[in-house]
Amino acid sequence: AVQVHDQNASVACSSVHSDYQHDLQVTCRYGLLGFDASACMGVPCSTSASAVASVGWLNATLSPDSEAAHASTWTVLCYSINTEFSGDINLRCKGGTVLVDESCQQEEVGCRPTGQYASSTAAVGNYSVVLGPSSAVVSGGTWEVDCESNTEGNYLGKITVTCGALGSYTSVDNQCVERHCPAGTSLTVSKAGYTGSVVTSADIAHAGTGTASCSNVDEGLKGNLALTCDWGVLSVDTSACDVVCLPSRPGQAFIAGNPFDVAPTQDILDGHNFSIACLDLLAGYNGHVIGTCSGGSVVADSSNCVGMPCEAGEGFAVTLYDKTSSVNLTSDLASGSTATFACASVNSDYGGDISLHCLADVLRKDLSGCVCQAQACSTAPCLATDTFFVQLTDTEASVAIGEQVESLQTISRTCESVAPGHDGSLSVLCSGGVLHPDLSLCTERGCDASTTAAEFSVGGITAHATASQAVAHNERFVWGSCSSVNPSFIGSVNATCYLGQLRVDRSGCEPKPCAAGTSGDFVLGGASTQLAATAFVPHLGVTSFDCSAVNPDFYGTFEATCAFGNITGPTSTCIENPCINGTSVEAVLGGVMSTQFSPGVLHGATWTVPCEPINWDYVGNMQMSCYRGHVRADNSTCILVELGCQPSGLGGNITLGNYTVDLRPAVGVSKGETFLVDCAAQTNRKYVGEVTVTCGRLGSYASVENGCEPRSCVGGAALAVQTQYVTGSVMSSDMAHLQSDHVMCDNVSEVLRGDIHITCDYGDFQLS
Repeated sequence: AVQVHDQNASVACSSVHSDYQHDLQVTCRYGLLGFDASACMGVPCSTSASAVASVGWLNATLSPDSEAAHASTWTVLCYSINTEFSGDINLRCKGGTVLVDESCQQEEVGCRPTGQYASSTAAVGNYSVVLGPSSAVVSGGTWEVDCESNTEGNYLGKITVTCGALGSYTSVDNQCVERHCPAGTSLTVSKAGYTGSVVTSADIAHAGTGTASCSNVDEGLKGNLALTCDWGVLSVDTSACDVVCLPSRPGQAFIAGNPFDVAPTQDILDGHNFSIACLDLLAGYNGHVIGTCSGGSVVADSSNCVGMPCEAGEGFAVTLYDKTSSVNLTSDLASGSTATFACASVNSDYGGDISLHCLADVLRKDLSGCVCQAQACSTAPCLATDTFFVQLTDTEASVAIGEQVESLQTISRTCESVAPGHDGSLSVLCSGGVLHPDLSLCTERGCDASTTAAEFSVGGITAHATASQAVAHNERFVWGSCSSVNPSFIGSVNATCYLGQLRVDRSGCEPKPCAAGTSGDFVLGGASTQLAATAFVPHLGVTSFDCSAVNPDFYGTFEATCAFGNITGPTSTCIENPCINGTSVEAVLGGVMSTQFSPGVLHGATWTVPCEPINWDYVGNMQMSCYRGHVRADNSTCILVELGCQPSGLGGNITLGNYTVDLRPAVGVSKGETFLVDCAAQTNRKYVGEVTVTCGRLGSYASVENGCEPRSCVGGAALAVQTQYVTGSVMSSDMAHLQSDHVMCDNVSEVLRGDIHITCDYGDFQLS
């Protein structure tokens, strides 16, 4: 706008320089503008103004404690930000902005929990173990990092770390080893109702396998247990254990009502048969008892045992009163059959028939059918050696009377004495020298709660059957479930009362199948889970599961077998996942993180990547490996070296006014040497001087000395002054940045009045 001579106007100081506030006065005199900047003051720094200071590897945001005037300075100890550094951080307020000049020097304090490398890690399997010490360690000293507590107990041993200069780690000795299963480890194992302990005889490495005899669980099991060690935890696969029947664990067979122990001559597998000649158990019987091994117990079938016949020519010398004659078979007589002969063929005074009974190759006579028909024999006594024939349930015998009995005299005997298992009494009448028994009052004995318990076994587990109430002879009842004796079996145990004794039939017991939903415990690669069958599986039937359902680090399928209601099976067919292309890991080296990718390899494969591209302070190769689909990085083979300060290093910077000056060197500089950074080149020549940087360890800057300052104005040259009416000049003199001076206008021309205001702005004269 047009201003009148001697008229004043106010202009914001910030429009001339952003670091200043308030207003300057502009005056028009004789067509020329003059100004008075004496009211302009630098913008102060409030307590909310801040700058970030970096001391080593730690940063802090710094602000003035109270409002700081423009161009004022204050200091902060480097130690207050990083206890491993000494020196001061110089702060200056410039136009409301806090500027930082760091002059910190790292001290030798050893390795601390808060040190630069405290977060460094070592690869232990699939774990990254932090190496920092728990307390300060002097340079040259060592400390140990426990493997077990840092790997969920999966690794044992120690990592030994050596402290180097200025908190560096000069060596990392990784002695972590996978937890194994030591010799002497005890494991409780169950199979087919048998339970026992197995103790390992030798060390088994992680992921290694071993064997133990199934007979360690019970002698009724044969074969080998498959043992697998997963991070010190022993698991067992019993699928190769076969159930056998032992000679020492017999079953029971009944022949002609008589019980006999039946056992194989050697161990036989479950489901297999053996036979024993009936004659070896009871004389007079042909055929074989068939024994079957069922769940470790012998089930005997004696139905093929058949009594042998009595051969022709066999017979007796029969005496009837005063006559004796031989009575012999004229042909073979089948077991259970009877042949008759007329009593008169021995003595004509007798009527009726003599009976010869054959049972299992034993011939017995029965004279009770002979009746005296003459006076002479009617008073004949019965001698003590005379016998009478008894035929009751499971009993066929010739019984001696044991005493002389007069004719028509009757004596009594208990039924039990002539036929075990019978109650009541019988009477024997002597008539004409012949004994006539009356067995009509003999009855088969029943069972009740007082009956002796019958011992039996189901799958090798012994039980005793009793009657809870009165049970008649030959009455059959369900004693209980097979599972109540052995949970690995289904079905019912039946019992029969036979002549006052309990007989147990366990043939209804069979190994338990696996219903849909039956689950088993499976272990794979340190992981364990329960998996359930999706459909019915019979005993010894097979189903399959996905490996990834047990451990997602594996693929493929494995088979599991249903045995006695339990689902078990080895996971040895499962395969570790490969590391496909694109699988990656964040590798850390000296605090620098780098993503490393798999080239597409199988589990267990290894490869290397150079350390230097990740962190130029290191040389050598980082060891890479594929572990179950996960890429692992082991930086323990990367060697820490001193490469000084490089153009590509981390560098640093300082702020000059509105400019940020990059302090990285143009060429590599060794540790302890200094290099210079030109101020003018990065500030459009508004600042002059140099920043002196001292290269510290591992590319850090041990000290930064800021020698930059705003460019000054050099005097001696004529400054042109042009007004609307007059053109002239004034001589300049040396002036510092922002310094100002006043020159009378009549120094330019005597016709001019007023002042010329000269200001130095970054080396350039500004006239107003």
